[in-house]
Amino acid sequence: MKFNLKSLFSSIYIKIKDKIHFGLMGFGQRYEIARLTAWLMIRKTQKLNSSRRYKVLCIARTIFNLDVESLAAIDGEIQYLSCPKLYLDNLFRYYCKDDPDYDKLTESNYHTNNYCSEGKAKYYKQVKKIYAILKRKFKFEAVLVANFGYFCQQELAQVCVEDETAFITLHKEGLAIQDKFDLYVNKLLSGRKFVGQEVLFYNERIRRAMLDAGIDGVRPDNSTAVGIPRLDLYFNIAPPKPQKITFFSFFYFDKTRYFIEESELTSKLKKHSGEFHSWVIKFADRHPEYDITIKTKNAPHYLSYVRDIEQETVEGTPANLKITCMGNAFELIRDSAVVLGYNSTTLIESIVAGRSIISPWFGDLIPDMPWDFFHNYPGLVVYARSYEDLENCILSPRNNSSPEQRKLFLEELVYKLDGKARERIQERIIASIEALRNPECSAVKSNCANVNMVSEKGGR
Repeated sequence: MKFNLKSLFSSIYIKIKDKIHFGLMGFGQRYEIARLTAWLMIRKTQKLNSSRRYKVLCIARTIFNLDVESLAAIDGEIQYLSCPKLYLDNLFRYYCKDDPDYDKLTESNYHTNNYCSEGKAKYYKQVKKIYAILKRKFKFEAVLVANFGYFCQQELAQVCVEDETAFITLHKEGLAIQDKFDLYVNKLLSGRKFVGQEVLFYNERIRRAMLDAGIDGVRPDNSTAVGIPRLDLYFNIAPPKPQKITFFSFFYFDKTRYFIEESELTSKLKKHSGEFHSWVIKFADRHPEYDITIKTKNAPHYLSYVRDIEQETVEGTPANLKITCMGNAFELIRDSAVVLGYNSTTLIESIVAGRSIISPWFGDLIPDMPWDFFHNYPGLVVYARSYEDLENCILSPRNNSSPEQRKLFLEELVYKLDGKARERIQERIIASIEALRNPECSAVKSNCANVNMVSEKGGR
């Protein structure tokens, strides 16, 4: 009883604390008190590693946070500070949400029309004040963000450029189906503009597709393929737990919207996707000896999607099944012998880790075009066409791929298989900082930075 009371009081305390925090955030927005908003951001900013020669402020974002944490784990020359993007999101929304054109504003037209121009101007003024306070407090020399389309980062990028602070984007997308990179860029990224010193890409294909598409601000001399930093953690990974399974849940529309538009086909994909989820839940119910996690994205509707399927499939959640939006993808993959999903970065991570991969089969619905990462490398994945298929794949895991297949596949999507993505990123960040310190030194010349070789700090 004592423990329960303690947990109850702790929960109440956290809720009251959050309510006060968000109340202050709203007060600061309403009365344009930049110092208050900056103070709240400072309180929530985390130092991810110890003090180093350079300081970089990172605007925290899911998945991107894993990349940043992996960067902070090396014994390099950069200290990483992580500040939640939430504050900037809320501030931008506050200034622009009442504009009649707010719903028309997209990442693709932000820089090409006057939608929400008054709100953008007010937001810019507040961000400039907040930025100055954060800069005085933390003395950072660069700002590192995920992607370059988010509304709230556009004015921040402009402020950084004006103040000669390196604004660097680690573009955390770009793992589209290999034969559809151009379509992915033209459909989802057309009209966007990069403002800043340098944009770093997970692979050379997405970089080349952006250059070929003429994305404003992305040039050969300010863009570099570096790899996926969090994947460095998967090289020489420990063996998994044989009875552990992780399914990274997917929402069909998110994975296919850039290459499928036909409404009848999307309804069939929705049905097949739901069936695949129900098979995993049914397997958990029939095989209590397995420990199964279904991991969704953070937004509530993703979790609700799986919960609804669960209610239609079984009576009550099986004791060995955990459905959650929380959890560290690296730890889940590290511990799992089998990983399930569709067109997810986590499947690529699982290939690096040497895990068995199971995906749904959509080949009967999409027979005339590539529809997943593995169409040229079918040996890397096992497709489940029915519940019986899925059950057999889990009970008797198999991998038909050759080392050469694995190497070619990963080089297409993750650049190099040397486990040194973090070193390359550190080098580019330092080069950008040094280029602004010394204007005669080009930001794209890595010899501007005195980069020490880095080594893994501790084990995971």
